[in-house]
Amino acid sequence: MTFRALCVPLWLKKICKFPRQLLSLQIEIKQKNIMSKYINPATDFGFKRIFKDEEITRGFLNALLKRYDPKTHIQKVTITDGELDETSKAIRRVIYDVHCTTDTGEEFVIEMQNEPQEYFPERIVYYLARSASRQQAKGVIKHIGEDGEKQELPWNYHLKRIYGVFFMNFKDPDEKHQQGLSHFALLETENHYQDTDVFQYWKIQMPIYRKMKESDCTTDIDKWIFNLSNM
Repeated sequence: MTFRALCVPLWLKKICKFPRQLLSLQIEIKQKNIMSKYINPATDFGFKRIFKDEEITRGFLNALLKRYDPKTHIQKVTITDGELDETSKAIRRVIYDVHCTTDTGEEFVIEMQNEPQEYFPERIVYYLARSASRQQAKGVIKHIGEDGEKQELPWNYHLKRIYGVFFMNFKDPDEKHQQGLSHFALLETENHYQDTDVFQYWKIQMPIYRKMKESDCTTDIDKWIFNLSNM
């Protein structure tokens, strides 16, 4: 399917530079005689080619946070090494599709899943937990006391927030969970307050967005996902 932004919608022109950047990527691909004429985000090449562009990723993540955490605005993202260094051969190797950090230290894991997978929710939790483990300070942290003297204190378990964005190129097998964009966080089960905001993640079911109309998109993040799903 060709990308609808080849005729760039006015609403998308207003919210981001996504179409112009994406079209420049498509022209570059065509000039290099790469097999596909258009970028397909469901492929490993296409997904990384889009989301390893720091400006595109920043625009997408800001649209996502605008809906769920409007107080947070990312000024800059830095794409980091998506492969974790293993301390033991017994630990399963983790290679993220895209891993990035923000100017304030938050981390984002961005993944594309093309087929249903048993224990997919558990895999998500594992990926975020492994990202958290990289923040662990080794031994002690340096601190300047009130007297101006340097002190060494044990790591106090402070973690920067870790977000996961998981694109699903399929519908959830459970019909009750078939929702275009779902947000997950650690909540108390009776009063539904958030115990910590360190772990949060989103599932994006692309087939649901493919059946939507452009007029169904009411938020910036809906417009982003709608276009990504229809490339």
